[in-house]
Amino acid sequence: MTENKNRYTMLLAAFIAGGLTGAALAILFAPRAGEEIRSKLGGLLETLKEKAGEAPAGDALPAADMEQRGKLAEQIRRRKEKLFGKAGLG
Repeated sequence: MTENKNRYTMLLAAFIAGGLTGAALAILFAPRAGEEIRSKLGGLLETLKEKAGEAPAGDALPAADMEQRGKLAEQIRRRKEKLFGKAGLG
């Protein structure tokens, strides 16, 4: 019993030491400061929001895209029915 307890204690100590070592190396080798990273992420999110606002709405898609979408939906419906039929569910 004592031998197992020692093994678990050593294993726990090894995980903690590994975690601390990894955290220390991450801090030492981080290419930028945390504030700079947060600033860059904030700018990226703003850019993504702007681009999302510029995207066309679903009803603004060209007719060719709508036709292709309809064809894909029909293919999916047929395959679903075929699979459900084979499984005895439909």
